[in-house]
This record gives sequence, C-alpha cells and structure tokens, in this order.
Amino acid sequence: MYAYGILFTVFTGMIWTGVGICFSTVTRRKINFPEFMFVYALITSSISWLVFPDYNSFDTISSNDWLIISSSMLPYGLLGMTGFLAVRTAMERGSHAVVWALAQCAVVIPFIFAVIFWGDRPGLIGWLGAITLLLGITATAFFQKHTPGNSHGNWLIIALFAFLLIGASQVFSMLPKHLGLTPSADSLRIPVMTSAGLIWIFPVLYRRGRINKELTGFAAMYAALVLIGQFGLFKALDYMSTEKCSALVFPLAIGVCIVMFSLYSGIVLREKYGVGMILGISAVTIGIILMSLK
Repeated sequence: MYAYGILFTVFTGMIWTGVGICFSTVTRRKINFPEFMFVYALITSSISWLVFPDYNSFDTISSNDWLIISSSMLPYGLLGMTGFLAVRTAMERGSHAVVWALAQCAVVIPFIFAVIFWGDRPGLIGWLGAITLLLGITATAFFQKHTPGNSHGNWLIIALFAFLLIGASQVFSMLPKHLGLTPSADSLRIPVMTSAGLIWIFPVLYRRGRINKELTGFAAMYAALVLIGQFGLFKALDYMSTEKCSALVFPLAIGVCIVMFSLYSGIVLREKYGVGMILGISAVTIGIILMSLK
C-alpha cells in the first residue's frame, strides 16, 4: 500500500506541474479570469458527474455521507479557487516561480493539522523537514533575483494570502476519510468539489463576459489536468491513510511540482535566479524529502 501511495503521489506532483504551466500561460496571455474559471468549472463538473459517481450504489449513501461530502468538498473547491485567484494576481506583479512556490508551501498547513488532530507521527525528521521547507520558501520569496518589470510591492503579501487559502483547502480535502466517509460515497468527492466552481457564473453574468475559442481551449486543458491530478491525489490519500501517513501526500507531491515548475520558469520563462533563490529552492527540496520519510 505504501509503495502505491508514493507512486500516485509523485504522479500527482507531475500533473500539478502541468497545471501550474497552464495557469502561468493563462496569466501571461491576460485571459479573462472569471470566464476562464467558469468554463473550467463547467467542464470539470459535467465530466465528473458523468464519470466518477457509482450510481448503482446511490441508494446506499447515507445522509451522514452527504453531509460529510458537502461540508468538506464544497469548502475545498471554494477556498482553492479563491487561493488561485490570489496566485494569478501575484503572478501578474511578481515572479511566477516564487509565487507558485510560496503558494505550494501551504502543504505545511495540512501537515501540521494531520499531526495535531489525526495522530500522524512524522517524528523529528519530519518536523525538521517542515521547518526547512518554510525556511526555503522564505529565502525563495525574499532573496530571489527580481526580473525586470516585476513589482516589488505587495505581491508577496498576496502570495502569502494564497498560501493560507490553499492550505485551508487542502485540509478540507483530507476530511472525508477521517470523518468516516463510507466507500460507497468515495466517488462523490470530485464531482461535489468541482461543482463549487459554478459560482463563477455570477461575476461572468455581472461583467457580461465573452467566451472565445482561446479561452475555451485553455480551460479544457486546465480541466483535464486538474481532474487527472485530483484522481491521483485521492488515490494517494486513500493508500497513505491506511498506513497512517496521509500527512506525507501533499509534501511529496508539492515537492515534485515546485522543482519541475522552477525548472520551467528558469528555462522557458527565463526568470533570473539569484543565489538566495537557488538556495531557497534547494532548501525546499531537502525539506520535502525529509517530510516524506516514513
């Protein structure tokens, strides 16, 4: 079970790198965000309700299961979307690699939450990894070499806000299994989470936004990556929770994602990294490895 959990966790991190690249591209192309998120939510929720639920077992799903699903997956979706709105805003003003890395540092929040409330026991090495991760992200954020044209003002504050929102959403994603969700209701997690995104219809209607082919294409690509990533995430959480290691899923997946996205930002976006930036990314990688040790 542990080996399968690690495999799905690394796979999820690789898919999340693709999510970050797609999100970065949408930001650089200045595609309208509410319209993009609504089309994305419409695609993901439609596919999710068609593919994931086991409709043959619907009659076995209790009211308690529905309560667990709705009270965890809807906040998961809403907080995550709000967090990525903050990520987009910060990316428009600062370094994509730094913003993405700082947002992903939110992995520390469910790590600590699982230790305090669910009895996960990472040990001294795990805690050392969490501290190293935080120090690495701090170095990455404050000592990176700014690229020309970046705002040096409040984009770090916005990225920190994204960190808090995304961390909270990750905690909610872990709740169903720990609250006693029955296996027959497992298939509802992704459909309910993606349905939360339909709330974007309200700003779209208010703005009378227009949806074109470019926006739809990127939204469809983003939706495919997110759905695959969510599948990998929940499979990893399922395997690792049986080993009392659910707190390790986000650190390892995010570690893979941060390193790969940083390489993309340096090679493709040509963002310039100073010594502090390099040391920060290295510390993040070391912290992730330490947190992922069983």
